[in-house]
Amino acid sequence: MSNQQIYGFIQLITCIPPTDQQSSDPAYIPQLKINPTATATLAEEFESPISIFVYMGNLGAGKSKLASLTVASLQKNDIDNSLLPFKSGDDPRGVTNGVWMWSEPLKDPNRKRGSILVLDCEGMGGNDVTVNNNLYLFCMIVSSVLTLVLRPARIDRDQCNRLHDELQRF
Repeated sequence: MSNQQIYGFIQLITCIPPTDQQSSDPAYIPQLKINPTATATLAEEFESPISIFVYMGNLGAGKSKLASLTVASLQKNDIDNSLLPFKSGDDPRGVTNGVWMWSEPLKDPNRKRGSILVLDCEGMGGNDVTVNNNLYLFCMIVSSVLTLVLRPARIDRDQCNRLHDELQRF
């Protein structure tokens, strides 16, 4: 028997770190890289229409825990319950940088067809505001359900201002 742990999540989007020169250029547009394994999983395993549940918030707010609880509540007997939940922890650099997805399609209990995709976004509160804003916008655009996880002890003016500024861009 193997001791290898099997995770139920895979990274969907990676942030490509900008060079120092790019970081200082106000016209620089951050680059996001999509994982081809994740897109293949979506194409092969998920049934249309796909409802996308996105969890976002500051570092350490509990996004991954809430995403894992959502997955657990939607899992059916035909899904492998031995898969490990989304990573979470108290690393000051973050644990789930980028956007991570649950790799198994979840069934909507109110529909006969379609899938639910759960995304965990570690994009707010990092060091590179421009990259974080791109992740934030991507998640806002693709989400069917967007959950901004706020913990009262950690709600700050900057987080509210970022949300306001990004919504104003629409």
